[in-house]
Amino acid sequence: MASVTFPEELGGNGQTYTDDADPDTGLDGLGYTTRFIPCLQQAVAMGLSAQSNAAAAASYVAQCQTLRNQAAGSASAAAGSASTASTAANTATTKAGEASDSADAAASSASTASTAAGTATTKAGEASDSADAAA
Repeated sequence: MASVTFPEELGGNGQTYTDDADPDTGLDGLGYTTRFIPCLQQAVAMGLSAQSNAAAAASYVAQCQTLRNQAAGSASAAAGSASTASTAANTATTKAGEASDSADAAASSASTASTAAGTATTKAGEASDSADAAA
């Protein structure tokens, strides 16, 4: 005896059909007159369920691909940000070095100016002494 059951989890109604003359499930004798078309309907219902599940799987795959592309874009943006931050850090280090060099040059110029002022003061004192001596 052959039988087929259309499981509910696959879109069927859980009904079993057999090829014998069973009064509840059989297609033999006159059973086909009441059970053959419902049996075919269950085959179609299971096919539609399979089609629906395939569409849902395709939608899930598309969503996964979209998320994958977004993640790749985010990773690329993060890498770009890291590169920009590294460049900014290098620039800041360079500018700090330049500022230090400028400060050193300013200190040297101030020292030179102080020395020149001291020399000028000495010369002015000497000139004053010479003027006093001449008078």
